[in-house]
Amino acid sequence: MQDELFELKQSWKKEQSDAKESMHTDWSKQATAKRNASLVSQYATIVILSCTVLLIYLFLVRWYPYSTIAGKTGVGLMIGTLLIRILIEVFSIRKARSIKTWLSAEAYTKATINYRSFRKFVHGPVTISIVVIYLVGFYLLMPEFSRHAPLWLTVLCCASVPPGAFIMIHQIRKGIKKEMAILQDWIKLNSMLDS
Repeated sequence: MQDELFELKQSWKKEQSDAKESMHTDWSKQATAKRNASLVSQYATIVILSCTVLLIYLFLVRWYPYSTIAGKTGVGLMIGTLLIRILIEVFSIRKARSIKTWLSAEAYTKATINYRSFRKFVHGPVTISIVVIYLVGFYLLMPEFSRHAPLWLTVLCCASVPPGAFIMIHQIRKGIKKEMAILQDWIKLNSMLDS
């Protein structure tokens, strides 16, 4: 009787331990999936920004080069801000990949929270500064552009920037909210792993 009771207790403990381990593995897989979803959006951002840099370079440097200082400065500001953003995204990806899943749950959660804070900073003042500098660069192109284009086209380009910027900012905000939600879920999953 004593042996049977002992075996029953051991069996129950093993099943409880197996269930906990299985739940831990599931949460760990979900946390990794959330991180990967965030990384996919960062890779997409790099591809989009790289294509934009290439198009700006081809159109405004190779095919229709600007000759005034203001024009060259504008092109430089536009390309420069996009390159800075690309570098930030590459750094962010490296930072996310440096968070090792084999860390203790507490260290992993802390690293994830630090990463989310970094991304929040990137999406806040850094992104706003980049967009403003990019727009300044665009408007620096307009004096030289107006010498080669009809007035209506110059006015159309200048007038289309505020609505275009509004749409772009709206899309960026949607992407930021989505990424922040993913990162928040990642932190919640890590917290579950912690307990």
